Amino acid sequence: MQVTGSIFCNAKLSGMPDVQMVLNRSRYDIVDTALHPCVRLKRYEEEGVLSFVPPDSAFKLATYVLRKEYPIPISVRPKIKYDELSHAGELSVAVTPQYSRGPGADGSIEDCIVTIQFTEEVSSTSLSSNIGSTHFDSARKVCTWTVGQVPFGRTAMMTGGLALDPTMPTPKRQPSVLLQFKILSNSVSGLMIEGCTVLGESKQPYRGLRCITKARKLEYAT
Repeated sequence: MQVTGSIFCNAKLSGMPDVQMVLNRSRYDIVDTALHPCVRLKRYEEEGVLSFVPPDSAFKLATYVLRKEYPIPISVRPKIKYDELSHAGELSVAVTPQYSRGPGADGSIEDCIVTIQFTEEVSSTSLSSNIGSTHFDSARKVCTWTVGQVPFGRTAMMTGGLALDPTMPTPKRQPSVLLQFKILSNSVSGLMIEGCTVLGESKQPYRGLRCITKARKLEYAT
């Protein structure tokens, strides 16, 4: 899994504060970096330091792509089989959080949604899940499993039957399974902000950091 990341800032400082932000980037091959205009480009290129006077608002400081492939922090095991004689099929999908990284991370996944695009031969479904809810759109042939939260150490399961149109041949093409989710307090790559110094302020302001891993469209074969 290739990682595309963004750094967002929300600065509420008076005057002209100068912020020096350092990433633990020495262990990472960062490519395709895009920086906010407030960042001093030369210092970033020479020293790897994000040095800037922030706008007094929320803004996107930087975006980047990491060249290395990283393991997906969630296991998805979809299985489907069709019976030509009975014009029916069976489906099971298992979703399991894999690991937690980062301070305060408990390893659970949030806002998890599984979408299955069936072929036109599937006329109806009888699916149930131990976590979340399922819905089948018969017009679009799309099953949406709104999983929600899955705690670390637990597996979410969706199982059930598929009814096939008896006037059509048994499907030859397997459906695609799409997954989206987020993990709070997690940086799947391990790239983090090592230090943040604010100059030009009489008192050091509060500095907070949080990480979120998001996946919007991961595709799995059945």
